[in-house]
Parts: sequence; C-alpha cells; structure tokens
Amino acid sequence: MKKKLIGISIVIALVMLGIIYSQIDWVYRTNKANVGKLSNDADAAMIKALKRYSEEVNSNIDSQLLAVLTSSYDTVTIERNSSVDSVKIILKDRESLKSTQSTKSFPVGLITVMFPNREQLPADTKTVGFLYNLFPNPDRLCKPYYFQADSAKITQYFKEELTKSGMDMLLPHLQMIYVCSEGFLPEKFKKGGTAHPTAAGTAYHEYKSSNLAAYIAPDRRVVMAYFHSDSEYTWPRLRAHIAVSALLITISIASFIYLFFIIIRQKRLAEMKDDFINNMTHELKTPIAIISAAVEGMQNFNALDDKEKTKRYLETSRKELNRLNDLVTKVLHVASYQKNDIQLFKERIDIDELMKEVITSFESHTDKALNIRFENTSNLNYLEADPIHFRNAVSNLVDNAIKYSGEQADLIINCFTKDKCLNISIADKGIGIPSSQLNQIFEKFHRVSTGNLHNVKGTGLGLSYVKYVIEMHGGIVAVKSELNKGSEFIISIPYRA
Repeated sequence: MKKKLIGISIVIALVMLGIIYSQIDWVYRTNKANVGKLSNDADAAMIKALKRYSEEVNSNIDSQLLAVLTSSYDTVTIERNSSVDSVKIILKDRESLKSTQSTKSFPVGLITVMFPNREQLPADTKTVGFLYNLFPNPDRLCKPYYFQADSAKITQYFKEELTKSGMDMLLPHLQMIYVCSEGFLPEKFKKGGTAHPTAAGTAYHEYKSSNLAAYIAPDRRVVMAYFHSDSEYTWPRLRAHIAVSALLITISIASFIYLFFIIIRQKRLAEMKDDFINNMTHELKTPIAIISAAVEGMQNFNALDDKEKTKRYLETSRKELNRLNDLVTKVLHVASYQKNDIQLFKERIDIDELMKEVITSFESHTDKALNIRFENTSNLNYLEADPIHFRNAVSNLVDNAIKYSGEQADLIINCFTKDKCLNISIADKGIGIPSSQLNQIFEKFHRVSTGNLHNVKGTGLGLSYVKYVIEMHGGIVAVKSELNKGSEFIISIPYRA
C-alpha cells in the first residue's frame, strides 16, 4: 500500500507540473502573439505616417522648384522616381523651346539643401548643371539638416494613425521618434534587437521607406520609434487570463492535495476497521468462552450438586453476559449516531445519584483494586440531559480510566462550574496517552495501540460515542494527559441558572 501511495504521489506531482507548464506556456505564447500583433499594427501605422510625410515633403519641394524655375524657363517638368528617391527636372528654354536638360537626376535632399529659398537659385542659367558647380564636394554636407523637424512631424502623423487604427493605448508608451542617417546608426541599432537607453528599458522599431527623402546623398535616413517595454502594454491585457489560470491551478493543486489526504485517511480508516474487527472478535470470544466453560463445568463435572460452585459459575456467567450486552450496546449506539439516528430525550436528572450509580456499577464487577473519590463542588444538584446517553458517556470515561490504570485504579471524579457550564472531571493515574495521539483518540475505531495486540481490551468506539453525545447536549469534551502519569477527561455542558 505504501508503494501505491508513492506511485499516486508521483503521478499527481507530474500531472500538476504538466498543468502548470501548459498554463505558463499558454500565457507566454499569448503574450508573444499580442506583442507581434501590436508590432505589426504599429508598423502599418508608421508606414501610413511616413507616406503622408513623404507626400508632404515632395509637394513642398515641387512647389519651391516650380516657383523658382518658371521665372527662367518656359516649361518645367518634374519627374520623380520613388524607387531611388530622386527627382528628374526637364527644362525648356523660352527662346528655342528645346530641352536643355532632360536626363540629369538629383537627390531630393540635395536640392532642398541648396535651395531652401527661391532667392538662392541663379536666374541666368541655361542648364541645371550649375547645381553641381555650386557644390563641387557634396560629401561635406554631412550634417543631418531638418532631422528634428522631421521627427516632430512624423511623430504627429504617427500618433494620428495610431488613433485611427484604434491603438491609442500605445500613445502613453511612445517615448520618442528619432530620425537619423543610416550611416550614423549606432552599431547595436544596425544589428537589431532592443535598445535600452534608460534603466526602465525600451523597445524600438526601425522603419525604412523609399519615399523618405535623404538629405545627404548617398546615405538614406531611417526612422526609429521608441516605446517603453512591451510588457507595460501587453501584460495588463493578460491580467484576467493570468488570474483565471492561477485560480484554476490553485484549485487543481488544492483538489489533488485534498484527494491525496482523503486516500490516506481512507487507508487509515480501513486499517482501523480491520483493527476493530480483530479486537471485537477477541472481546466477544472471551466472555463466550468463559460462559461455555461455566456451563460445561455444571454439566460434566457435577457442579450442580455443589450449590457453592453453581452459584459461582452462574455469577460468572451473569457478569460475562452483562459484558457481552455492553459490547453489543456500544456497537449499536455507534451505528445509530453514525446514521444520525440518536434522539435525545432530556429530563431533569440528579447529578449525585447518577454518579453514584456509575461508581457502584463498576465497583460491583471490576476485578481490579478500585478506589474512586467523588466530589461535587458545583452547588448544582440537577442537570437537563438524556439519562441513558449521558450516563453511557460518563460510564465510558470511567471504564477507560479503570482499564488504563494498571493493577490499582485510583480515580478522582469532580463536578464544578465554570463559565456557566457544568464540568465533570474524571482523572486517573494510569499509563497516559502520547501527546502525538491526543487529537486522534476521539476518532472512530482509533486505539493507541495497533493490530490485535492490546494490553487493554476495547473496541475503539467508546470515546467517539462520548464526543458525539456530549456535543449533542451542546457541550465539549477535553483531555489532558501525560505519558506514564495519567489522564484527565473533562465534560463541559451548559446549564440553566
């Protein structure tokens, strides 16, 4: 049985670990999916924002170029190539109406840098080649002009697109949007991953667009959007799921633990029932054997001719029959209260008379040297109780005190009042009860010893019956005991003043 319990424990532990792992894995995967979805949605919003910004920038550049060049040329045509982020300018002279430049392309950013104002554009120019003559070394333009203004504008569009897409919950977590030249990216940004410029930690996304103008040829710009850590806006959405998972795991663990203890308790109860059957068998066989011997003696050994022997044999048989009757009565009482069939019929009983009857009954049939001292200091003469069951409860406690007192039984029975309750104390100087078993002695079939080897005969039902009867009277039973020094049982029942 012990191996079976170990096996069950291992199975339960593995099942619980599997449940916990599956729940944690589910939460992790769900959070990862949420982060991915938010990231994709944010990317889509940023693409829309960059498209709006790019269209605005291109429109501004076209307006400036047209305003400046139309004063010197009859026809100005601007063609854009979005794949390489450049603009082709086709100019026709007023006089010849011939194309003076139709093949040269310029980076958009370069034009913007060279001609931020229309006054800077030379009026007397027949070819657009002057653009390169003015700047023979474009590489010197290594500062990212207008990046700060770009960041502010893109941030505005990005926030608007997030709101339109129903992702305004990301706005409080948006830390900054940073525009820079791709050539000047920090090494860790080029490799990807998560940047941590602050102690709290951030997550960033890098965006590149063919429509995003580059101020410095041939470098391209990139936009990086920094958010606070993903967990700040994904985990709160999982709080309800995590709470439900934790609750289910807790309930499952509690259920398995409860089931495990139920199994152990059932195992222990089965052992106690077996113990009870063995003890009851010996309890019943002993008086039956004594009565059989007495009857056989009177039949086969002429005991009937001897009046003294006949009287002694009959008295012995009577005592053993009373003992059998007590055993059967106890079992029936236990069966009754187990089914909740016991009904109390309370009446006014004399406390002193009841205790004297109990003491006298034990003095008349016990084989031990018995010394019982009774004292009533309660100033109460009567108690409302069921005369049969209350008497049986007191008798069981006195019987146990005598049984576990060795050859000489010294008992002290005292009645006193405390906290509006009548207390009946039954103390002995017997073998006592181990402290580890004090909480178990009122359980059905429990005995301090195990198996069928008991120094003291009994069924293991007496104390459970006592506890049940006293509780039905609205009272409690307490016990104090010290091994090898004796025990004291105290019945406490409320009384009417």
